[in-house]
Amino acid sequence: MKKLLLSTFLFMFAIMTPIGFVSADQAASPLHEEGFEGAIASTLYTLNTPYGTLTKEANQVIAGTGSIKGLSARGTQWAEYASLNKRVQLTAGKDYTISFKYRILEQEGNFFYFYMKQQVNGADVTSGFNFKSGGTIPYRAELAADQVRLTEKDGYWLAEASFKAAGDGLYNMLWGIQDGGAIVIDDVLIKEGKLPVMVNKTAAVAIEGFESGDLTKTSFQALGSGALVQQAKAIQGKYAVGASATVQQEWHEFLATDPAKLELAANTVYTVMFKYKVIQPEGQDSYFYVMAGTGDQSKAMNFGSSAAPIWTNADAAEVADRGTYKVAKMTFKTGSAPDMQVKWGIRKGGAIAIDDVSIVKGKASIPTQEGPHIGYANVVDYGAVPNDGQDDTVAFQQAIATGKSIFVPAGVYHIEESLKIQNQNLIGSGMFVTKIVSRSSDAKMPILRAGRSSVVADLELSFEPGLITNAEGSGDRVGIYTAAQWSLQRGSTVRNVRISDVGTAIYSPNGAESFSVTYDTLEIEDFSYRGIDFSSDIRTGNVFNNIYLKSSRPNVDIPFALTGEESEVSIQQLNVEHTKVNTAILLEDVYGLAASTIHIEGVTLRNPDTGYITLDGSSGSVESLSVYLSPIEQQNTSIIRIGDSVYDIGAAFKPHSAAYLRVGTLHVKGLNDPNADLHGAKVGGLNRTDAKGFVFFDRPQQAIGEYTVQLDNYVWYTYQEDKDIYRAFPVDPNKRIQFTKLGVVPTSGKTSARPTNRLIPYVSTYYDTDLSKLLIWNGTQWRPVV
Repeated sequence: MKKLLLSTFLFMFAIMTPIGFVSADQAASPLHEEGFEGAIASTLYTLNTPYGTLTKEANQVIAGTGSIKGLSARGTQWAEYASLNKRVQLTAGKDYTISFKYRILEQEGNFFYFYMKQQVNGADVTSGFNFKSGGTIPYRAELAADQVRLTEKDGYWLAEASFKAAGDGLYNMLWGIQDGGAIVIDDVLIKEGKLPVMVNKTAAVAIEGFESGDLTKTSFQALGSGALVQQAKAIQGKYAVGASATVQQEWHEFLATDPAKLELAANTVYTVMFKYKVIQPEGQDSYFYVMAGTGDQSKAMNFGSSAAPIWTNADAAEVADRGTYKVAKMTFKTGSAPDMQVKWGIRKGGAIAIDDVSIVKGKASIPTQEGPHIGYANVVDYGAVPNDGQDDTVAFQQAIATGKSIFVPAGVYHIEESLKIQNQNLIGSGMFVTKIVSRSSDAKMPILRAGRSSVVADLELSFEPGLITNAEGSGDRVGIYTAAQWSLQRGSTVRNVRISDVGTAIYSPNGAESFSVTYDTLEIEDFSYRGIDFSSDIRTGNVFNNIYLKSSRPNVDIPFALTGEESEVSIQQLNVEHTKVNTAILLEDVYGLAASTIHIEGVTLRNPDTGYITLDGSSGSVESLSVYLSPIEQQNTSIIRIGDSVYDIGAAFKPHSAAYLRVGTLHVKGLNDPNADLHGAKVGGLNRTDAKGFVFFDRPQQAIGEYTVQLDNYVWYTYQEDKDIYRAFPVDPNKRIQFTKLGVVPTSGKTSARPTNRLIPYVSTYYDTDLSKLLIWNGTQWRPVV
């Protein structure tokens, strides 16, 4: 559909309608369609220079011979490249769907967007959505989640949004780019009606408890006397499927899978599991049955009131007695025929209720009632087999689809797609006992997407080591991804988790809304890019407790990076060890830092003029900072390097509150004297040439604004002949930091005991008992206070 369709009726009565205007009452279905095959002047669209153009380049066009291209540079905040401004008349109160194809040519700096603007009762109203690479929707305005859909197609994405027209029915529809990127759009279509509900044909069924109260919303269909039952006949929850038959009914089928919604793969092993309650016991020659397939190829199990199968020809069958109900399972292999169904029936009389049905690929066991995770969906019960090296993706997805929290027993499991949880827990048996390994070929596919109020605990996440190239960048080979609809919030916790062999262990890009999340007892090793990388500008109240980061990979950027915007962040015991980095800890626009303990050991800075800790637009306090046995290979490095004091929120007003750092105790030991077994022996410590220009605090000359530092206490020791440098405590060669204190120094005593190091001009005072005078340091000598 590559041209604007106007009906013959519109053509005949064009004199009654303004040229280039489509009326909802006059237009055919679809109401509006444009494929940009001719000149823009022949369409209803406006291209906004310099951002919008009509491209005819074959490698850019989505379909036909033309597409609209949007292009803007980084730093350009709102680049609207195309608009359809009040050219299509809609009818207030009616539902409409707009769709368009798009392909991203250059990754967005922040996001792409589609907005619809109009005035309603004198007020400006905007609806629409933002979208990003990979089909994520970080924000919607006036549209619910089920009103926007992004679907990946062959070589492009399809964006669809449904809405109810309001006001005068005239909208200014805008396509734009926020903070740079390039995109093409094509085949815009507007039609009446809501976005259709997607009916996905699945290959398995997670636990179906029939709690919707509507069989049409499940993958099952009622047959014969089968119907939803409630109250006394229900097994768990409010609903079950019940049926009855007389002794005269030899074969009475009452429930079956719906082949339009559930497609069992050919020549594949499945396990069907369900709970049942016998309402009217079967007779002497009667029984209940479950059957997969038809004719000679079918597999079946007959069962009844006893806690064992009556008969089966399936690969495996079992019944477990739970007192008030029973649990049955049958494992079978499908044949070559398509659309095989699973059916339940009654032979020669009886009544039964069926509930909590699952059909999963592979073999599965009936869950036990024991253990600490009662009520969790155990991935083993859905076909996951630990330590077998096979793909367990479907089993995990089926467990997650139950809506319950997920338990992963001890063992190694392999997946090939991202696991996605929201308001669920993913719990293992221990960070060195349960391991989930991703074998996905897509570097942008994280192991886990975790959102909302979720807990991830007691397990290890990693990629197959061979997938890590050591050339990973932002967003590549991520362990835990938390952003957009997958933003961890509201008391979520990641605890007792080990993440190894990744590009980035935990990644929260811009667009995330992460707040009040606790990261507790994490061991992050062998990451190739970053350990923890948070760059969202909407984060508050997050807690990092007992975090250990170490990597032997050659191109590590930053082990711990908080950028974007972070307030009220709490750090309690952050360890960065034995890693070569650009900086060990980056705090950028973190204006409420409260750190109790930070430990850096054996860390090597890759470049000159860098610091182990880098602050930019950030302020707060560190109660205890220790730096041990770290090799120095570059000149002019520092413990803490401070950049701008201004916190930039992207507006004309720049707050100046982020301008203060307090360090309770700075404890340094063996600088440039590393562990010889790990880094090689170095003799001379801070006196070596490779440590030339080393200072404890540094700030570049071009840094913006003033900055104040208070160091309450300073502790050091060394194994080399470099004590004079530790005593002298060199700081701030560019004179860009205002110090209020540089550790504890004597404040009174004899003339011979006057301190000579860590003195601050016109701040440090000393009472000379020999002279009975209070002295003040003026930068070169002690002078009496007048």
